[in-house]
Amino acid sequence: MVFERIGLAMHRLRTSVRQLVRDQRGVTAVEYGVLAALIIVACLAGITAAGTGLLTNYYEPVASSVNAAVSR
Repeated sequence: MVFERIGLAMHRLRTSVRQLVRDQRGVTAVEYGVLAALIIVACLAGITAAGTGLLTNYYEPVASSVNAAVSR
């Protein structure tokens, strides 16, 4: 009786593992997650580059002009 239960449990476990291996929905979700992460990284890199360009090309010259005008 105990061995029959263990055998039934092992059969259910094997069946569950086979279904899990055949199921491709989880793989697709992981692929979309990786794709979304790469898009976010690219956006952050672009925003950082744009922010650095704005700082050096626009903010610093304006700030130095304002400081020069105030210090006169």
